[in-house]
Amino acid sequence: MSSGQRTRAIIDLWHDRGSPDFGYFERVEEWTESFWAPGAQFRAQFDRLDLANVLEIACGAGRHAERAAPLCQRMTLSDTSEEALARARARLRHQPHVRIVPSVDGLTIPLNEDGQFTAVYSYDAMVHFESACVASYLAEIGRLLRPGGMALLHHSNYDAQPAADATDAPGWRNFMNIALLEHLASRRGLEVVQQETFDWVLPLSDALSLLRKPTAA
Repeated sequence: MSSGQRTRAIIDLWHDRGSPDFGYFERVEEWTESFWAPGAQFRAQFDRLDLANVLEIACGAGRHAERAAPLCQRMTLSDTSEEALARARARLRHQPHVRIVPSVDGLTIPLNEDGQFTAVYSYDAMVHFESACVASYLAEIGRLLRPGGMALLHHSNYDAQPAADATDAPGWRNFMNIALLEHLASRRGLEVVQQETFDWVLPLSDALSLLRKPTAA
């Protein structure tokens, strides 16, 4: 199976109500507070972002956007699942500064707004992505961020099964680690500000990377 086919297979896990794991969107609601509680590692890094114009990649049903939207001046949400986005629209219907832009291919953000975003974040999704998919999104982040803008990415740090599919790995953590993330980011014009690893499904299985698009010299 090619990398593109594997990316499509991951997308199809949550594409619509009949997909194998669509119920994930209900199950994970209880985890949301751990990202946004005062003093949480995710919240501490999120508070470093410039929230003037924010993009969330793989927003799902909008559980994180619901917390982030009141803090942002403008916000754009993207995901591949139209049914999940319908839930996000309903959830954020009273937030007029929030818009939703579907991603058809799970690799790109269909926006012609190069250099316009002050921040990008992605939580609880990129841990499952193929490394080639992560690389594609890093290219999009590099394109869409303005110089000095930052991206906060929750991704896998599980590298014990490089040939396995995500669904065969613990917690569906796809092959990735902080060194590979830094390498892929550097090739797309992004620099690491900070990286930290932490326990989730396994010891040090997850990571949080804060990246920056350098300002012009």
